[in-house]
Order: sequence, then structure tokens, then C-alpha cells
Amino acid sequence: KKAQQTMKDTAALGGIDWDEEVATLEQLGGWDETALKSVTGRADWTPDQLPDYFKQKFHAYGNGNLCWEAAKEQMVAGKAVGVRNFPMYGAGGEDHMRGRFEETIQRMGAFVEEGGTIIDMGCGTGTSTRRLATAFPDAQEVIGVDLSPYFVAVAQRLAGTQGILSAEEQEACSRVRYVWADATSSGLPDGSASLVTLS
Repeated sequence: KKAQQTMKDTAALGGIDWDEEVATLEQLGGWDETALKSVTGRADWTPDQLPDYFKQKFHAYGNGNLCWEAAKEQMVAGKAVGVRNFPMYGAGGEDHMRGRFEETIQRMGAFVEEGGTIIDMGCGTGTSTRRLATAFPDAQEVIGVDLSPYFVAVAQRLAGTQGILSAEEQEACSRVRYVWADATSSGLPDGSASLVTLS
């Protein structure tokens, strides 16, 4: 829990209330087995079916990314990372950090034709996926892929909420969908993407 407290303290330096942001997600409710089954499509799903490396303790979570706590804290943790890496931007640090990534891939030649598809591997709860949809408005579809069904459930739920996402992100949701899959075997068709990112 020391790592988690460090992240909370860092977020506070940028004026971000960690507990309040998590509580806002908690209030949406529905964080249960039904939500997981809707993501996995399997009533018999268990974490035992995932690769061993993904079931390890990670950061402050005994179950790594295979728990609701990690999933509900992922968005605010991203904001804390932004504050840590770009303290001069305060609460806008994450936006600055992600914006530099988007600018860099475009400067390097990333292009998505009208009607094209973007695949965002390791999408977490969808922040990077929604931002890619905004950065590449010609993309018809942006597909976020993550191996944690908890993270995918949160990403899917956020798409239908008001007051949590920015107006730009909310608008981008109409072209975004999320897939629970291993990046090494996503089940997506070969050659179907104009751009693939790995967060």
C-alpha cells in the first residue's frame, strides 16, 4: 500500500482528489461478476485461464490488474503519473504527457485514412483509446484491447456516463469499442488496422 499512498500524495500535489475520483466510479455501481461475464462472454471465466505473468502482484494490488480496485483507480493513477512526470503542468500533466505521444506518432508518420481502424493494445480503462479517437477523427473505429476484464468493464461503463469523461472523450466513445483479449492473440483479423499502438 506504500506505492498506492505515494501515488495518492503525488495526485494531491496536482490538486487531484484520488479518493473522490474513485468514489465517483464506485457510485456507478454494477462492479460485480455480472459485469465480468458480460466482458468475457463466459459464465465459467476465472483468472486461472490467463497467462501466469498476468496473475502476479503488481504495484499496490495483490491480484495485479485482476481486481476492481486496480480498475477503478487506473484513471486517477494515470493523472498522478502525469503530475509526477510533468509537475509544472499540475493536474494537466497527464494531458501534456499523452499529447506528446500523440504528436510524436503523427510526426513519425502515423496516418489513419478515412474509415480506417486503430487498435490500442493494453488500453487499460480506455483513456488512450478515447484520446486516439479524438486525435485521428478520420478513423471509423478505435478498438481498445486489454487482458484485464476488470479494466475493460470500467472502459465500457465509462462510455455511457456523464460527468466523468471530458466532452471530447464522450464524443469519441461513439467510435470506440473494447475487446477483452491477449495482445499476442487478439482474435482481430490480420491486416485490419491502419494503426496499432501499445500503451
